[in-house]
Parts: sequence; C-alpha cells; structure tokens
Amino acid sequence: MSWPGSASTWGCKTTDHLDYELQHNSMVNSVQVVPYRVFWYPGSPTYSPKRVSFALYELVDDGEIGLPVYESLVFSIVKDMKVRDLAKVWRYSGNGNLMVWLYSDAHVRAAVASLSVPRNPAGESVRPTRGHRPGRRSVDGGEQPASWLLFPRVVDIGWGSSQCRLQCSESLLVLGSSMQYDGGNNARGYEGIPAMDGKLRSRGFAISSNEPHQRFDKQLQSPAAIELEHTIGFSAVPNALHYHPSGRDYVYPAGGSILLTSFQDAHSQLFLRGHEGNVSCIAMSSSGRILASGERGRRADVLVWDYTARRLAFRLSEHDAGIAALGFSDDERLLCSVGVPEDGPRLYIWDVLTGNICATHQKMSNIVTAVVFGGMARDVKRRDTANYQFATVGHRLLQLWVLNPVTGELTQHKIEQTLIRDYTCVKFSPDRETLIAGSSSGDFCVVGVKTRQLFKVVPACSCGVNSILYFDGGVLVGGGDGSVIHYGHDFVDTCHVALDSGIVGMSLNSGQNEIVAGTQAGSIFSVRLALGTSQRSLHATLLSENHSNGVVQIAYASEVSDRFATISRDCTIRVWDASDYSVATRCVVGDAGAPTSLQYSLDILLSGWTDGCIRSHSSDSGEPAWSIDNAHTGGVTALVLSHNQRFIVSAGVSGEVRVWDIRKRDLVSHLKEHSMAVTSLALYRDDLHVISCSRDRSLLCWDLRNERRISSHIQRMGGINTVALSVDQRLVLSAGQEKRISYWDLRIDTPVTVIQKAHDEEATCIAVAHNLEVFATGGNDRLVKLWDFNTNQLIMDGLGHSGNVRGLAFSPDDRQLVSVGDDGCVFVWNLYTEQLS
Repeated sequence: MSWPGSASTWGCKTTDHLDYELQHNSMVNSVQVVPYRVFWYPGSPTYSPKRVSFALYELVDDGEIGLPVYESLVFSIVKDMKVRDLAKVWRYSGNGNLMVWLYSDAHVRAAVASLSVPRNPAGESVRPTRGHRPGRRSVDGGEQPASWLLFPRVVDIGWGSSQCRLQCSESLLVLGSSMQYDGGNNARGYEGIPAMDGKLRSRGFAISSNEPHQRFDKQLQSPAAIELEHTIGFSAVPNALHYHPSGRDYVYPAGGSILLTSFQDAHSQLFLRGHEGNVSCIAMSSSGRILASGERGRRADVLVWDYTARRLAFRLSEHDAGIAALGFSDDERLLCSVGVPEDGPRLYIWDVLTGNICATHQKMSNIVTAVVFGGMARDVKRRDTANYQFATVGHRLLQLWVLNPVTGELTQHKIEQTLIRDYTCVKFSPDRETLIAGSSSGDFCVVGVKTRQLFKVVPACSCGVNSILYFDGGVLVGGGDGSVIHYGHDFVDTCHVALDSGIVGMSLNSGQNEIVAGTQAGSIFSVRLALGTSQRSLHATLLSENHSNGVVQIAYASEVSDRFATISRDCTIRVWDASDYSVATRCVVGDAGAPTSLQYSLDILLSGWTDGCIRSHSSDSGEPAWSIDNAHTGGVTALVLSHNQRFIVSAGVSGEVRVWDIRKRDLVSHLKEHSMAVTSLALYRDDLHVISCSRDRSLLCWDLRNERRISSHIQRMGGINTVALSVDQRLVLSAGQEKRISYWDLRIDTPVTVIQKAHDEEATCIAVAHNLEVFATGGNDRLVKLWDFNTNQLIMDGLGHSGNVRGLAFSPDDRQLVSVGDDGCVFVWNLYTEQLS
C-alpha cells in the first residue's frame, strides 16, 4: 500500500517515492494526526536509508507552512494505552527497533519522549526553504509528562535494513507524505504542496482506529480541541518586566508562564512554559537573544530560553528552594543566579553557551534581591581587564564582585558606608564608573566603582524605591508610591508621572525614549520620555490591566459572548471586552473580606463575600447599586441569578440555602438541611428547582415554590465542590474531593456514570457547554480538562495555570472557554469543533 498522501495525491514532483513495510507484529493500528500534514525525508534514492523523519508542521490560514516549535520530536511506542495512563508509556530501544506511536483508543494523544534534529543522509539539518510565519502557540520547555500532551510535531522512525510502511485509514481526515528531492542527498523545500481546505481546528490531537478503513456512520458535532488564545495576567514580580530591544514586544511573567506580547496587537501573544510553580524572576540579555527565568518551590530551576527560536536552551538545576535574582553579563556569555534565603542563599555563575558552572559562592552573608553586571573590571589606570564585575544588593547588603572567568575565582568587595539600608534594585552607569542602588527607605545611593565608597544619598519617594534605571539621559526611579521620577546627571529631579499603584519594574527601550512599567495593581504602562527639550515630561499610556491576586470566579451574561466578568481576591470585579481584552467596567470593593461568588447580567453584577454580604454593582458604570447585609452568617459561598432576573438564590457557610427578591431585597425562603458549607448551586431553566451540593457529601434538589426538598443523594466519600446541569437538564454532574466526576439521575439513588480519577487532585469546578455535548472541569492539579459528555472520554488537557483552577465558563456561543485560578490569571481558550462523518 502506498501512502494516502503520496506525491501523486498532492501533485508534487519527486524523483523517487519509497514505500516501507513495518516488520513488527504489533504494528496493526492506523495512525493519523490532525490538522498537521506529514512530510518525510526518505534519504537518497540510490540506497536504503537508515532513518526516516516524519515532521509535522502547522498550517496557517493562508495555506503556508508554519515553523515547528522544535526541529524534531521523537515519539515512543504506546500499546493499548488510554490518554490519562501516561505512566504506562514505554518505548523500544536498540538497533533495528521501531519508534512510533501506536494507539487502540478512539481519541488519544501523543507524548514527547525526547528531542532530535532531523538530518538528511548527508548529515545536514533539514529545514523548510520557503517563507514561514509562526502562529500563536505555546512553547513547552519542561520535562513534565502532562505538558507533552499538547504539542506533538514530529515522528522519527529508525530501523536497520528492514523496510517500513505506515498504513493510514482512508476515513481519517488529513494526512500527507511527500518530499521533493533533487536527486542528491538534500531535500528541496515544500513547493507544490496545496493548501488544506478549511482553517485550523484542532491542535496537537491524534485520532486512531483499530480498523484501518473504519467509517463513521453518523454525523457527530464534537469539539476537536481547546487552544490557548490569550492570557490576562501579570505577576507583580520585582524587575521582571522587559522591553525587548526589537521594539515590537515586551516580556513579563504571568503565573508559571512567560508571556511575549506585542505592543501593536493585544491578540498576539506567545507563551513560554517550563516552570512548575510561579515565576519569581526574569532576566534578558542586552541584545534580547536570550531570556532566563527562575521560580520558587521544591523543584526550582533556572531556565535559559532562546528568544529567537522560542525554545528552551538549558535547564539549570542547582538551586533547591528558589531563585531570587538573575542577571546577564554585557557580552551575553555569563548568567548569574542567586537563590532565596532557604537556598543558602547560593550564588552561581553559568556559561550560557555550554550550560556549565563557571564559579559559585555557597553561602551569601545576607538576603539578595538583585544582581547586575557592569562590564569588565578595570585596573588602576581604568583600562578593561579580562575579568568581569557585577554587583549584588539585598538586606543590608551592597557588594561589588570581580570574576576571573579562567580560574573561576570570585572576589567580593563591600562598599564602605555608614548607612543601614535594605536595597531593592541596582544599576551601573553607562560608563561603568558609578553604581546606584535603590532602597526601601525611599532613597537611592550613589557609589563610586573605583573608590568603592558611597558619596551621595538622594531622597526620591515614599514607600521605597522599587526599580531604577541609569541611562544616557539620566536616572529613572520607580517608587512604591506609584511615581516615576526622572533625575538628571546631577541627581536633581526634573519631571515625574504618577501611575495607579507602586512600581514593581521598569525597562527601557533601545532608543532610550520609552519605558514599560509594571505596577502592584497588575497594570502595565508605556511611559514616553520627552527629555530633549527644556520642558521635560513623562507621558503614561495604559497597555494592559490585570488582576493582582488570585481570581475566584468567572461569569458570562446570557445574552453576549464578547464580554465576561471576573472577581478576584484583590477585591475588584472587572468586565472584560473580549475583542481587545481591555477592561470595560471596574468595581472596587473595600473592607469586604474576600470574594466567593459572582453572577453577571447586562444590568447588574452580583457578588458574594466572606463578610456575609451580597453586593450589586452596575454592569455599565461599576458603581454600587445595593447590598444585602448579613445575608449569611459566616459568609456567602455561592450565588445564582434566576433566568427571569427577579430573584437570587444564595448559600452560606452554615449549610443554608436562601432565596431573595431582587426588587425589594427581602428574604423569600430559607432552606436548611446541609450540615456543612454549601459549595455550589445550579438552577433549572424553569426557575422552580435548584440543586445544591455541600462538603457534607450531599446533593439536594429543592422545590422553590413549595419550599421543600424533593430529592437527596449522598456521595460515598469526600465532599462535593461543584455541580452543574447537563444541556437537556436531565442529569446532574458533580465533582469534588473524590477526584471523580459523577453523573446523577435524580430518580436513582446512585450515580448512573462515574469517571474515575478524572483529576489527580481535588476537582473544584465544572462548566457545561450550552449547545455542545461537552463539559469542562478544573482542579487543584492545575489542569483544565475537556470531556465528551456522551462517551465520558477525556478530549484534551488544557495546560497553563500554575495555581489551582477556581472557575470555568463557556461563552454563550460555545466558541470560547474561560478559566481562572489562584495564580491570578484569566485564560481564554478557543474551542474548535470538527464535523466528522
């Protein structure tokens, strides 16, 4: 059998087309990956090849071939394996054995086993030769199995003298295999390959069948995948915001991800993922070619990223508890990393080209908050030597270091000073003769590098100096009071601008006329510097707005899909415009405790709080409308707005369910049978019946008109955290501490269906699509999971959150899924559907 995507199929001209037959007995399944097209490098036509590489490249909307995330990914054999049984992955090894994915399930996905660069028989790297443009995708540099599921790209097959063939089902959608050869050993690009009909729908998703020619007898509207479209989030990490020298992008952390965002297009984001926990620091080299990031936690590694290729270059695993500061040398050859106090703290100097350690200092005398290189150290005649110099600051610490890169010898010099300061940031002057360090006292100190003596202290702002820049135009200070102040070379302030809250980081562009500044409130500003005239000024423009603490809940209004609302522990409620991810409405609530629940309509925003109050705000202006004080003793735990918008159903910590008239704000009914806190509510479309679930393991159905319970179900083990109704409202879905998903028919005592081990940790939220037979769940394992309601099968894992997932909601048109979590991020996922026949 020839390949279904042979040269004749695609209309490509080739000098030779080789068919290969697989010799292994277990090769009985057909394999197909959509929506990627497969290209193969068959080797020289004159002799039997030793290796074949099947590379999967993304097709963008205009039919061009997008760049792969990796040059190549090697897959392993998986036999009779379900998607969630990743621990059962195994692989053949040794000469003459085959490496390729096999499946027996109807919907499964591939996991990456290792990395490899595809080469032709001449030993040269094979690369595409026509124009490409990368699409919006995530780059996963980690080694965690869960992150492998999203982005398979390449299949490599190696064997001895045997020939091989991959048999593919004709019923499966898209599969091509053709490659042009010029008669020698070099592959000739991808000319002549036609565009795929339709646009990209599913990503990183494999479909297989035990019967190669199995057909689908019925039409099925099924989601193929979820794709991360956008992240709303900014971690207020000190000095981790960077203006890329290209002038097109800026880089910042959001939970455990690093976001590369365009200044011009809010939808243009690229995600670098590799950390398990939240990112604690980011450093960028002077040219912007290299990024380094660190995190806090038990497995705190330093990740070095190739910015141009958008891939991980090195994972540096020496720190134990976390990384406090990172800094690149001016020539981009060295990287300095300093650990948190629990780590020693220890200091390491890394060779960026090899990933090796050049020098180390095992026990720092004080806590370090920042590190910066200052070019090459100078001798007494102020001539550059071959040694590097850098500075570290921290708790009562201001030190200069000199590194001999040949011997690895580190020499430290303390700065002579009479002041006691906790330093937060540090920078060298452009001529490297002066060092300035900002302190938590609200001033910055000026130090002579040659004399190593403090010669000036400049008061700057209140609430401490959090960020500082020293450039040809003077000094910029970012204060904890939200001020950005410019000082001339005489250290006299000339102009300033006030932002919405304390500055956490600033970064200057290559033209030295603009900075990006991040604030503690989660905002990112662009500040233009007008310093060339006598009327010096700073002009701030808001680039993006984000929550500054964990996000508790997400809600859509039933009428619109282009707006949604979120509520956060920063005590704000925000309505987001999905067209540009700007904030349309903002509500700030003070002295209310922590938020617990949210409901959104076009007229009002309803929120529940731990102080027991239900609050209402205008959806348009954000102004407070009314409140119900002491609605629940101990705090509100859940809210649901009736479909006719005439009443609210609320639940509390003591286990009570209450109904409130919206117009009069009066209590209509009080229902109490739960013995512990009610965790979730689900209201039927008739507005007469409501489902409540509780940590007491019970699931109750209430008749609101007659004010009585009409059914009671008890889960065998573990409290129930969330409940939702199916699309036809015949079944109730629940999930919780048992890590299972249960389907309940209220006429039957026990669950009609149970999905075992749906999450590795406690499940926290469920959302059901409005018109599709799918639902999504989130949990403390930090995953968003998409499920087929009819088959109970997992469709796809959504990776992105670095904290517990707290809320989920489908847009009314089912085109998007939004998830929120403890990491303070709001993830917008595109939902792609495929018509299978």
